Amino acid sequence: QSKGFCWDIKDDFSIDDCIDTTKTGTGLGAFSSQISDLSEGTTYYVKSYSINKKGVGYSQVESFITAVITLPFLSTINTENITNNQATINAEVLNNGLGTISARGVCWHTQNDFDINNNIGLNNEEGSLGEFSSIISGLTENTTYYVKAFATNEKGTAYGETLEFNTSPITLPEVTTLEISGITINSAVGGG
Repeated sequence: QSKGFCWDIKDDFSIDDCIDTTKTGTGLGAFSSQISDLSEGTTYYVKSYSINKKGVGYSQVESFITAVITLPFLSTINTENITNNQATINAEVLNNGLGTISARGVCWHTQNDFDINNNIGLNNEEGSLGEFSSIISGLTENTTYYVKAFATNEKGTAYGETLEFNTSPITLPEVTTLEISGITINSAVGGG
């Protein structure tokens, strides 16, 4: 005697004409099995079976719909540690959309209309879900930049909010001359 499950995308099937089957052993008692390699957003029909000397017995047919992968959901949290040529961007991937995150990071531009294919800079960061920080560098002083986080899964690339920040200007150094002392005919001591 053997037992298991069989499934298909049509509701009338047997173990001989279904997509696939599982075998979970023999004998009496409860059993369970995981089925895999299913397509997203698809209705499947499944039933358990048991085989003995008389043939194959089936349970009633049950149906389920597999989940649909959507774009990830993320947030560009804030910018910090802004200098004349770099800034730190904090972001978080909140949801993977039931897919696998293949890339995440930040991209930036001096214009507000940009993405991962049209930008002046892009950083990829390790990981999938959760918070991450990215240091963007090589920026121009005293310039307005736009930045947003991104995450990519099987459905495509999603973006967090676009944030705006300004790099600091480089200014002339401030110098103070200290009082001159030790003045002689041909020398003096000065400082600054």
